[in-house]
Amino acid sequence: GIIDALTAMKTRPDQNDVLRNSKVPVLFIIGEKDQAIPNEYSMEQTHLAETASIHILPKVAHMGMFEAEKPTQLIIRQFADFCFGS
Repeated sequence: GIIDALTAMKTRPDQNDVLRNSKVPVLFIIGEKDQAIPNEYSMEQTHLAETASIHILPKVAHMGMFEAEKPTQLIIRQFADFCFGS
């Protein structure tokens, strides 16, 4: 099952058009030490969305929601406030 899941992630079709055509703000939380998704690739994607909120978490790899729980929560709250005008 794990091999199939990894293969599916590796061979999934390019979805960059979703970002290019998005009419809503997009949040990017990028781990500075992420080895699963290279920072160069993440940064390229940040330029595809019309409106993007971009955050790079220092000393964090791929699982920022666990590695930097409080900073990640704050970023998400601020993004929600931006989107919903609270």
